[in-house]
Amino acid sequence: MSKKSKKKKKNLVQPEFKQVIYDENGYRIGDDGYPMTRARRRMHGILNGILVGGYLCVIIAVVCCLAAYFQNQSITPTEFIYYGGNEFHGYSVGNLLRLEALFVFLIGLVAVMLSHRCFNWLYDDGSKSILTKFIIIIAFLGIGWNAFLVIFVGIADPLSLIMMILLVIMHMFMRDVEIESPTLKPSKPAQ
Repeated sequence: MSKKSKKKKKNLVQPEFKQVIYDENGYRIGDDGYPMTRARRRMHGILNGILVGGYLCVIIAVVCCLAAYFQNQSITPTEFIYYGGNEFHGYSVGNLLRLEALFVFLIGLVAVMLSHRCFNWLYDDGSKSILTKFIIIIAFLGIGWNAFLVIFVGIADPLSLIMMILLVIMHMFMRDVEIESPTLKPSKPAQ
């Protein structure tokens, strides 16, 4: 860490936990001591949305697993293979629900990790390289699962599509924050 950045960090006013401080220009002071401009507020909001979306994905995955057991399927006693039951376009609904649970659980898990690491990038000068990897993982899972569903089953998964839309919006907001970051100066609390 250079002397300039150490000095810069020393002069920062950072709010305590659950404390809201405003600067002289009326901007709220962020966790990193810099003003919460429009771009930074939007980024914070979309990250909260991705975090909540990730938790919802995990909950929906559990619901899909439970729903898969109520599809009138029979199971072989020795191989534990499911057969029969409800079908949709020639595919077992129980198996589709289990696959949905798997993909949605993975997307939700990676979305939660992405949100936490992106908050680290926004407020603590964290690395951006890991964020790209998380985005690629979610996009790969979402596009692959939806491609299978659309081509073979004739439906789409709205949950993974919503998560991918949130990622695109997050990427646009990240660009705005990166453009604005060099112009930010440490906040001075209002008197």
